[in-house]
Amino acid sequence: MEKNRYILGIDPGNYKIGIAILDTKNNTIIYKNIIKIFNFLDVIQTMINEYEIIKIVLGNGTGYKKILFLINSLNSLQNFSKNLSVEIISEHNTTFQARKLYVNEAKNWLAKLIRFIKSFFIDVDDYSAIVILQKYLANLNKIKNINNIPNI
Repeated sequence: MEKNRYILGIDPGNYKIGIAILDTKNNTIIYKNIIKIFNFLDVIQTMINEYEIIKIVLGNGTGYKKILFLINSLNSLQNFSKNLSVEIISEHNTTFQARKLYVNEAKNWLAKLIRFIKSFFIDVDDYSAIVILQKYLANLNKIKNINNIPNI
C-alpha cells in the first residue's frame, strides 16, 4: 500500500462508533464499519498501522471528547510511533445525509424504497463517518460536490 494517502473518518458515539477510511489518491472509501466503544483503541491502532493513516477527521457529535481523549492517549503511548493530527468537523445533518447515502446505493426505485424504510431501523454510523470525510474534503475545497466520493 502506498503511504501518506489514507484519512480515517470517525462518527463518535457513547456506545458505537462509525469509521471509514478514505483513499485520498482515488477519492474512494476503502473501508467502513461500526465498532463498539470498548474495542475502539485496538481497532483504531490496527487501522492506523495497516493503512498508514495520515490524519483523523472526527465529528463533533455525542461523545467526541471521549474519542479525542482516547486518540490523544494513543498518541502518547511509548510503543506508538505516529503522532496523528486530528481535525474536528461539524456533524450537523450527518445522520440525514448518511441515510440518503445508504438509500442511494440501491439500483432501482423499489430497492431504494426498501432501503429508505430499513434506514430508520439500522445503524448508519459508518455512513455518517463517510459524510464526515465528505465534509472535510468540501472544507478543503478539494471537490466541489460532497457527494462525489464513491462508496465501497
